[in-house]
Amino acid sequence: MYSSSSDPVVDDKRNKRRQLESQLFSLEADRSHLEREQVSVGTSLQGLRQNLRQLEAQIEASEADLNKIEGKLLVLNADIQKIKKGIRLL
Repeated sequence: MYSSSSDPVVDDKRNKRRQLESQLFSLEADRSHLEREQVSVGTSLQGLRQNLRQLEAQIEASEADLNKIEGKLLVLNADIQKIKKGIRLL
């Protein structure tokens, strides 16, 4: 009679089980790694979005400043043209 350790069917099932357990362990490790990476990338993305909002606010403020400066330049250029015209008429 065969003992359970020398039975080829039992040995084959044990080998298959070990292979499947090994694959399962490897896949679970991969999943764990990807979940940690997902959290890390998600956190980075949140930080980048916050930085983007801050940059957009700075851009809007700079655009407003630029518009004010351009408005002042238009007024100054008009004044300069008036003075030049006045000088020519003298």
